[in-house]
Formats: sequence, structure tokens, C-alpha cells
Amino acid sequence: EAVNSIFWGNQGGLTLGGTVGNYNVTYSCVQTSPVFPGTSNINSNPLLLDPVNYDVRFSYSSPCDDTGDYLEFDPYIDIIGTPREGQYTSDMGAYELNYNIPVVLRVDANSPCTENCHGASWATAFSTIDETLLYISNYGTLPPEYYFEVWVAEETYTECIMLLDHVEIYGGFDGTESFRNERDPETNVTTIDGNDQGSVVTLANDCVVDGFIITNGTATNGGGVYGDTVDDVAINNCTISGNTAQGNGGGVYGDTV
Repeated sequence: EAVNSIFWGNQGGLTLGGTVGNYNVTYSCVQTSPVFPGTSNINSNPLLLDPVNYDVRFSYSSPCDDTGDYLEFDPYIDIIGTPREGQYTSDMGAYELNYNIPVVLRVDANSPCTENCHGASWATAFSTIDETLLYISNYGTLPPEYYFEVWVAEETYTECIMLLDHVEIYGGFDGTESFRNERDPETNVTTIDGNDQGSVVTLANDCVVDGFIITNGTATNGGGVYGDTVDDVAINNCTISGNTAQGNGGGVYGDTV
């Protein structure tokens, strides 16, 4: 039996063994023509976010939104613990759509990945934070319910970074975690070292910096963190020390920080 499932982008489509009486497919999105037999099945493109890189969540405009069967979910949560919305409003697929969904990219200075790195897993992690931010800047516009989270494994990263709007960056990982709350910033020390080359971290609008040591920055203003004229900024669980400025804010400079 298959319920509340998405079968899309598979070579050869959906093939089930046995006779018709041996299986039942309902409330599912199946890439067949005509629509696969069964209650409330559909065959419209589910608009998966990034299936090539194994991100099978879907956009808010997906036909899979609010078309699942809530009564068939047990427990009534999705694969990452998000509650299913309820009868007539639950979604097909492994993920329940909500309007604050992170697209997680991973960074590990000791990443085993040497080519085609995309950060969707620790095995394909980027090796620098700046490389990850460049990937995000070239990614294109996300649907409004999504934002980027960057998970950074313990190590010293010698670089100065300029964050992007709507990006949250978290340190303190050991490079095996599946969920952000599994990290331990005190144990897995993650340092961004500016090497006296400018502000270590330049903030952007609606961004989060959490779980880092920020050090060795040198700038006119804001040697450690520079955040002038930005809004909705959060700096949590960070140690900002050993930074200098010729003007103001050796550690942190900004009118909203």
C-alpha cells in the first residue's frame, strides 16, 4: 500500500508487481498518464525544491499541498517532526509544507568532497564558508517559505565573510548531525579567523550568526563584526575577541547590532 506519497522523476515511472488486488495507491502524486488508479491520486508536477541534490520538499504552489489524507499519518508528524496540519489540509510526501523551511548547506574544513560539492550532506560539504555563500548567491530566488541555513563543522576557518540576506549561519557541529539541535558549540569549537584582512563577519538583513569564535579582524569600523544599516540581526552564543578597529567598534560596529 502507498498513501500520501510522491513518485516523481524516477526512470521508468511507477511499476508495481503482482495483481491489482495486491496493492492500493491513494492520495499520492504519481508521474503517470493517465492518473494512476486510486482515491485522490494526482499526476501534476509536485514542484520539488531541488531533487537533484536530494531536497524533496516542495514549493508553496505545489499541487501536493493540502491534498494528503491526515487519517493515514501515524504519528501525525512528518519526517523531521513537523506536525501534520489536519484533515483536508495535510500534504502528500515526506515533508509537511510550512512557511519557515530551512535549506541546509554544510561546511567542513576537512570535507572529503573534491568536486561537484553542493553541501546537501556532510559527505558533499563545502570546505569554506565563503564558498558556501557564493553558492547561495548563485542559487537563484527561493520560494518565500524557504531560507538558507549554513551548518559549519568544528575547525578554524581563516577567512572574512560577507553574509547574505535571509541566511542563518551556525557553528558547533562535529560533521555527523542530522538536526541542528544535535550540535554542541562548546565542545565543537568553530572559529572564524580574519587574519587581519578586514571585518571578520559583515552582516546582512534578517541574518543569524550563532556558535562561533570571531577573532583577528582589523577594519576601520567593526573589526570583528560589521553591521551598519542592517535589520533583523541576531548574534548568539558567540565569542568576539582579539579584533581591532581604527575608528569605532573593535569587536562589533553597527547601528542595529
